[in-house]
Amino acid sequence: MPLLQGLTHVVIHHSAGPPSQTFEEIERFHTTPTASGGKGFLAIGYHVVILPDGRVRHGRRLPVQGAHAPNPVRKDVPAPSFNATSIGVCLIGDNTVPGREWTAEQVLSLRRYLDALDKVAPGLTLLGHRDTGKATECPGIDRGKLLSMLGR
Repeated sequence: MPLLQGLTHVVIHHSAGPPSQTFEEIERFHTTPTASGGKGFLAIGYHVVILPDGRVRHGRRLPVQGAHAPNPVRKDVPAPSFNATSIGVCLIGDNTVPGREWTAEQVLSLRRYLDALDKVAPGLTLLGHRDTGKATECPGIDRGKLLSMLGR
């Protein structure tokens, strides 16, 4: 069975944090028990995190399922979890707050990552987290703008 068999989507997230946020901070939040205010995951939920300087940090290794786009909270949207069929990519920053938007370096790295991914898993559909049915602003821009900024 090919490594990426069964994947249908790439789900893009923003961290909703400041540009100074680190991979380690996200990982710590994801792995802290829920009773202590974290998510209680075994590992960071994303497969990839892109830092403001454009560096790409790898989280969950494929084909390990991510923990970034579960069943939607909204009961009026019948949608399955995207965790089992998608790659989760998070860019540090917050596209809803001026001065915290993604950097040009991040967008370039995301474009390069997606181009490389197309070579090994062509045809994956690109979605923002909010396009999965979850009631969220993430990634802080609509899908049309996301596709446009990536030249897709």
